[in-house]
Amino acid sequence: MMENFMKTLRPTPEQVEIFDEGTWYALCDYITVYGKDDIQVRFRNGMEVPV
Repeated sequence: MMENFMKTLRPTPEQVEIFDEGTWYALCDYITVYGKDDIQVRFRNGMEVPV
């Protein structure tokens, strides 16, 4: 899984200017929706970000 993750990220520029679905799926572990105004995105590195 880690090898696939790194293979996906290597060609990605440091600053991303357009959305890339493959990169998103490689970075995002899951999204939890608690309510309309309460959404958490959990990344594969364990970081959680409220949206």
